[in-house]
Amino acid sequence: MMKTKTEVLEFLQAQPMWNLATCGNDYPNVIPLRYHNVMEDGKLITCVVFTSQSIENIRINNKVCISAFSIANGHPEGYKIYGTAEFHADGPYAEKAMEVCAPVAEEGFVPKGGAIVIAIDKITVASPGPDNNKVVE
Repeated sequence: MMKTKTEVLEFLQAQPMWNLATCGNDYPNVIPLRYHNVMEDGKLITCVVFTSQSIENIRINNKVCISAFSIANGHPEGYKIYGTAEFHADGPYAEKAMEVCAPVAEEGFVPKGGAIVIAIDKITVASPGPDNNKVVE
């Protein structure tokens, strides 16, 4: 049985890593995201640590894809979240991103400041099986 959008967002929030795919004028760029959050309004947010190419790509083409996958109890489960991204150098989203990024400083990295915020356009199943590529409602 397919999950609802709310259940997928809960799954997404529970994953330690997401992958963010962007594409500007050249090749696609995919980066792992460790510091991220699903916000109360349903948008996705990540802080800016190693994302300079992603930000450049978003300025050219703001359509992005997030993927997350898990193999809990031997059952593969994954989703692709298609969305429209914005980079916020300052303001409330940038402040929220710094909260999300707080653990980065503990690991010795310095967040560059700012936030990538993604409004979800569509979610599809990326798990093997009959629901693969189906749209989550």
